[in-house]
Amino acid sequence: MDGIIIRKIFFKILIRLIFLDKSIIKIIEPKDTGIFKLNKNYIVDIPKTGSSTLKHFASLNSTRYQFCIKFLKKHPMHICTTPEKNILKIEEDKKIFLFIKSPEERIFSVYKEKVMENKYNQFYSLIKINKLYFQYNKNIKFYLNKNHTFLRFCEEIINLKTKLKENNFNYTDYFDKHIISQYDLILNLKKMYPNINEFKMIVYPIEKLNYVLSKFLKKEINSKFNLTTKIKSKDYLKDIRKTNLNELVFKEDKLLYESLINSKKGYLEYSFNDFADLRKKN
Repeated sequence: MDGIIIRKIFFKILIRLIFLDKSIIKIIEPKDTGIFKLNKNYIVDIPKTGSSTLKHFASLNSTRYQFCIKFLKKHPMHICTTPEKNILKIEEDKKIFLFIKSPEERIFSVYKEKVMENKYNQFYSLIKINKLYFQYNKNIKFYLNKNHTFLRFCEEIINLKTKLKENNFNYTDYFDKHIISQYDLILNLKKMYPNINEFKMIVYPIEKLNYVLSKFLKKEINSKFNLTTKIKSKDYLKDIRKTNLNELVFKEDKLLYESLINSKKGYLEYSFNDFADLRKKN
């Protein structure tokens, strides 16, 4: 076995042991998303929308996290930060913040990181790991490797969602969390937080992440987030249009993002019910 892979496995096991309590929680209660706290602010954890950067700053008060950075040269922010079990008002304030990307950029960044630039020749599963039995029962293709094009990636997402619908399955129960729409991840928060409708939800574009972090932390932040998925070319948009991916999978994401970038305030202030109504109106 390649030495790099062996070291990767070793550090992965070691970090899970360091965060054993949180590792157990993630195994027992796997979640696509949740709400975590950053300096007395609630943040929605949506994959591929600055999640790593936000969790890094949320984890800085952890001694274990600081140990991993200093001695292991690792930043295990995802395992260090676990979702809040309950959400209550903070200093008389009932706000929840979240960041979103254009659906096109977000889905391509998933492909770029998980498929195209996979350094260890591992496959990327479109289906949640704990649902892999479904593939064998229904004979559904569920994985891709670096030999697959972005066009194929888009096609397989659509094919999988179609097959799930034919079998009367909710796609969010089976899709890997990175390819579930931002809109559906937000709606699914109701399952974890029944009182979420009592909160105002403040929606910012990912481009405002440093600005908002600076406000939260009361100091200037110039974090170069998402470097691993920086996109230089827009050629991927042709494949998205060719497959009609937005209309078939990310329709609400597109509507939400367009409303956001056209907002004069630079952000949206929605109730949870506003999100739920977006699908009804379209």
